[in-house]
Amino acid sequence: MRIWQGEEGGWPYIQWVQEVPTGRSVYSDFQSSYMKVSVVLALFAASLIYFSGSSIWSAALAAIFTWSIALGGGKALQGMVLPWGMGRTPVFPEASEAERRRETIERATPIMTSQTVRATIVRSTNAKGQPIPLVTLLTTPQSGDPVTYKVPLTDIREFSLGTDDEWFEDIALRNVRSARQQAQSWVIVAPTTNGHGVLPVAQSGRDKGSMADLYGRLRDTFILNRPALLKQFEREESAFNLDQTS
Repeated sequence: MRIWQGEEGGWPYIQWVQEVPTGRSVYSDFQSSYMKVSVVLALFAASLIYFSGSSIWSAALAAIFTWSIALGGGKALQGMVLPWGMGRTPVFPEASEAERRRETIERATPIMTSQTVRATIVRSTNAKGQPIPLVTLLTTPQSGDPVTYKVPLTDIREFSLGTDDEWFEDIALRNVRSARQQAQSWVIVAPTTNGHGVLPVAQSGRDKGSMADLYGRLRDTFILNRPALLKQFEREESAFNLDQTS
C-alpha cells in the first residue's frame, strides 16, 4: 500500500492506493477458463459428428460426452463405453496431496483490483445552516464511478482495524467463508454518531502492517488532532464572517 500525507488549502489530507479483492480467486478464474475450453471442445465434437452425416441428436450426445470428459468425467462417467467406436471415457486418478494443497492455495488467493482513496476535510453546513467541517472519503476505482462518503468531523467516534468478515458479515456466513477457503481482507472502519452508522474507510487484501500504518495516520490526523482542527475551523469562520461584514 502506498500512502501520501500532507496539507491542501491549510487542511490535512491522507491519500492511499489500496488493493482490494474482486470476489474472484485464482482458482475460480482457472475454472472459468477451463469451462470455456470444455464448451469449445464439446461444440467441435458435435460439429464433427453432425457433418459426418449423423443426426443432430447424435451430435448433441457427442457434445455432452465430450464436455463431461473435458471437465474430468465425473465418477459416474469414468470408464463408460462411448458410441460410434469412440472407446471409453478415461478413468482419472484421485488428486494427490500436492494437488489438493495447490487447490487450497488457489482458492485462498484473491484476484485484486486497485483503488485510490483520499481523506480530507471540507467546509459544509448542517441542517440548521451552521458551518461544520466534514471529513470526506473519495474512492476512485480502476473502473466504474468514484464513491464519496461524507461525515462531520465531530461525529467520528474512532477508527478501528479488523477484517471485513468481522465488521460486515453474519456469523453463519463467516463459517461458510472459512469452509470454502475464501480470502479475507483487512479493513479500517469508523463507527460514528448521529445515525451515520459504520463508515467504511479503507480495505486491503495485502499485509496488515501497511494497514496499521494507515490506521495510525488516520487516528492521529482526525481523532487526536481533532481539537486543533476544530479551533482552526472556528478561526477561519470568524475571519470569514469579519470579511463578510466589512
